[in-house]
Amino acid sequence: RQERLLGNERLRFAGYRCVVKIWLAGSGSIERTELVGSCGSDEIDSTVRSVLADTSLRQSPPADLPQPVRIRLDSRRSG
Repeated sequence: RQERLLGNERLRFAGYRCVVKIWLAGSGSIERTELVGSCGSDEIDSTVRSVLADTSLRQSPPADLPQPVRIRLDSRRSG
Protein backbone atom coordinates (compact mmCIF):
# COMPACT_ATOMS: atom_id res chain seq x y z
CA ARG A 1 0.00 0.00 0.00
CA GLN A 2 1.88 2.89 -1.41
CA GLU A 3 0.01 5.50 0.61
CA ARG A 4 1.62 4.18 3.82
CA LEU A 5 5.10 4.93 2.44
CA LEU A 6 4.04 8.29 0.99
CA GLY A 7 2.34 9.26 4.25
CA ASN A 8 5.56 8.93 6.21
CA GLU A 9 7.35 12.29 6.61
CA ARG A 10 10.84 10.81 6.45
CA LEU A 11 10.12 8.87 3.28
CA ARG A 12 7.96 11.41 1.49
CA PHE A 13 10.85 13.77 0.80
CA ALA A 14 13.67 11.23 0.57
CA GLY A 15 15.16 9.82 -2.59
CA TYR A 16 15.72 6.09 -2.23
CA ARG A 17 15.70 2.84 -4.15
CA CYS A 18 15.74 -0.68 -2.75
CA VAL A 19 14.37 -4.18 -3.03
CA VAL A 20 12.46 -5.68 -0.12
CA LYS A 21 11.46 -9.28 0.43
CA ILE A 22 8.18 -9.63 2.30
CA TRP A 23 6.41 -12.60 3.80
CA LEU A 24 2.63 -12.31 4.05
CA ALA A 25 0.22 -13.89 6.50
CA GLY A 26 -3.04 -15.36 5.26
CA SER A 27 -4.80 -12.25 6.55
CA GLY A 28 -2.69 -10.00 4.31
CA SER A 29 -0.55 -8.56 7.08
CA ILE A 30 3.19 -8.43 6.55
CA GLU A 31 4.81 -10.96 8.87
CA ARG A 32 8.43 -10.32 7.99
CA THR A 33 10.53 -8.00 5.85
CA GLU A 34 14.10 -8.22 4.67
CA LEU A 35 15.94 -5.55 2.72
CA VAL A 36 18.07 -6.78 -0.18
CA GLY A 37 20.92 -4.33 0.28
CA SER A 38 20.23 -0.81 1.52
CA CYS A 39 17.81 1.92 0.52
CA GLY A 40 20.66 4.40 0.83
CA SER A 41 20.95 5.14 4.54
CA ASP A 42 20.42 3.41 7.87
CA GLU A 43 17.62 5.86 8.72
CA ILE A 44 15.70 5.16 5.50
CA ASP A 45 16.25 1.40 5.89
CA SER A 46 14.85 1.51 9.42
CA THR A 47 11.89 3.66 8.41
CA VAL A 48 10.98 1.41 5.46
CA ARG A 49 11.08 -1.64 7.74
CA SER A 50 8.94 0.11 10.34
CA VAL A 51 6.31 1.31 7.87
CA LEU A 52 6.05 -2.08 6.18
CA ALA A 53 5.77 -3.89 9.53
CA ASP A 54 2.65 -1.85 10.24
CA THR A 55 1.09 -2.46 6.80
CA SER A 56 -1.32 -5.02 5.44
CA LEU A 57 -2.88 -5.69 2.08
CA ARG A 58 -6.47 -4.76 1.41
CA GLN A 59 -7.20 -8.35 0.40
CA SER A 60 -5.81 -11.66 1.56
CA PRO A 61 -3.11 -13.05 -0.72
CA PRO A 62 -3.73 -16.28 -2.62
CA ALA A 63 -2.91 -19.30 -0.46
CA ASP A 64 -0.47 -20.60 -3.07
CA LEU A 65 1.44 -17.31 -3.45
CA PRO A 66 5.17 -18.10 -3.54
CA GLN A 67 7.00 -16.35 -0.71
CA PRO A 68 8.86 -14.22 -0.11
CA VAL A 69 7.42 -11.62 -2.46
CA ARG A 70 10.07 -9.23 -3.78
CA ILE A 71 9.07 -5.62 -4.29
CA ARG A 72 11.13 -2.73 -5.57
CA LEU A 73 10.70 0.65 -3.90
CA ASP A 74 11.78 3.59 -5.99
CA SER A 75 11.23 7.13 -4.79
CA ARG A 76 12.23 10.42 -6.29
CA ARG A 77 13.23 13.21 -4.01
CA SER A 78 10.40 15.72 -3.73
CA GLY A 79 11.19 19.37 -3.66
